[in-house]
Amino acid sequence: MSQSGIFLIDKPSGISSFGVIEKLRKITKIKKMGHAGTLDPLATGLLPVFSGKATRTVKFFLNDEKEYLVTMQLGIETDTGDLEGAIITEKPYQQKLPTAKEIKNFKTQTPPRFSALKYNGQKAYQLARKNVDFHLTSRPIKILEFEYTEVNFPFISYRTLVSKGTYVRVLSQQIAAQMGTCATTTNIRRTKIGKTTVHQALPLENLNSENWQNYLQPLEKFFPHIPRLTLNNTKITYYKNGQQLNMTGIPDGFYMMLNKDAKCIGFGEIEGCQLQPKLVLI
Repeated sequence: MSQSGIFLIDKPSGISSFGVIEKLRKITKIKKMGHAGTLDPLATGLLPVFSGKATRTVKFFLNDEKEYLVTMQLGIETDTGDLEGAIITEKPYQQKLPTAKEIKNFKTQTPPRFSALKYNGQKAYQLARKNVDFHLTSRPIKILEFEYTEVNFPFISYRTLVSKGTYVRVLSQQIAAQMGTCATTTNIRRTKIGKTTVHQALPLENLNSENWQNYLQPLEKFFPHIPRLTLNNTKITYYKNGQQLNMTGIPDGFYMMLNKDAKCIGFGEIEGCQLQPKLVLI
């Protein structure tokens, strides 16, 4: 029975991303797990959870663009940027929205103090809860797509597709700042990571000790942007020992390695007709 693969979970509100992993560990008895992209406790939606040797491939998911459905409330700001926090600011607002083009021109963001980012070796939210004075560095972001889906002042709902590292709690505040006011995010739902959508995901409560194996998906179902390369048994022997292989006629690039049964056995890079194993999973 395989313990290596990916669970696509539709995370409910009220539980942290690590809390999802704790529940899955109890259900599956698999200790080695990790997730791709933290969702706030109040947020819902797509949370890929990797188990066993597949945890080594989380990095391939983390760089993917992400889509969110968001609702924000104008005129109030909390210390966390969502409804978990205490109100720290209240301001009047005007009913004039910035355009999608203006929002897509946002190029940088300062991550929120209440986030899972590390600062001097500690998670930012742990320092924020202790009222430690610290400042996170601004970083580049891309708002790839943006559209308003409903406007009922003071509430604004929108759909957005963003680059890695973009915080929609902060994006809501940036939109409000364009309007000369403040805002708090009241709802976040992640609907897509790369080509993987929440429609492929299973509600956490539907998993149990009897059926979890049915929902542990193999790696070869994912990473469609990475080309596949099938190795015969002789080449697999060299590959799993970390040895270079001659791959005459194969274009340079990064590949997912498959065995004759089309199962993922790792990843490698070809340069000058030489295959160098990069991540061996057998």
